[in-house]
Amino acid sequence: LEAALGDLWSRGSRKHSRGSCTVCTFIMGESGCVHGRDCNFCHIPHASAGRKKLGMRRRLKLKAFAEAIEAAYRDDLDKFRAAAAVAGGRGPVFGG
Repeated sequence: LEAALGDLWSRGSRKHSRGSCTVCTFIMGESGCVHGRDCNFCHIPHASAGRKKLGMRRRLKLKAFAEAIEAAYRDDLDKFRAAAAVAGGRGPVFGG
């Protein structure tokens, strides 16, 4: 496998087939990864997960929003579920 992958192989690529590797964030950049084969991260292309990690500001905004819904509808489970279902959509405010 190592020979077949050539420049895509790295030390971190060993775990790729088990699905336990971590993607090298530099391999696809303009300069590539400076560590090459000695990189502890995977150089094999990965399918996009479709979702990126939310930034701290958005996470805090979502947390405050969830806490407000909980406080407002703590005593009415049906209204809480309805509000949570509406809030669960991915709108532009929260990164959708």
